[in-house]
Amino acid sequence: MAETGSLSKAARRMKMSCRKAWLLVQTMNRSFHHPLIIAERGRSGRGGAILTPQGNRVLDLYAEMEARACPAMAPSWKRLKALLKAA
Repeated sequence: MAETGSLSKAARRMKMSCRKAWLLVQTMNRSFHHPLIIAERGRSGRGGAILTPQGNRVLDLYAEMEARACPAMAPSWKRLKALLKAA
């Protein structure tokens, strides 16, 4: 959503229904002290969603965790991929 500016566009990009995306947003918002995404009234009766400062912080922390974890997982991931069927 941060890249697309739209929860529905982000959901489509991930091949996910808008309903499922909103359910995940509700789950995340309930799981943190402050909401990560809030609904926003759009122009012409169209709504939208915005990433809150808390959402930005969580996103940055997740990216940091991923950047640290990926190099550590690389050898095991390579061995695991060798066990998968070819697509």
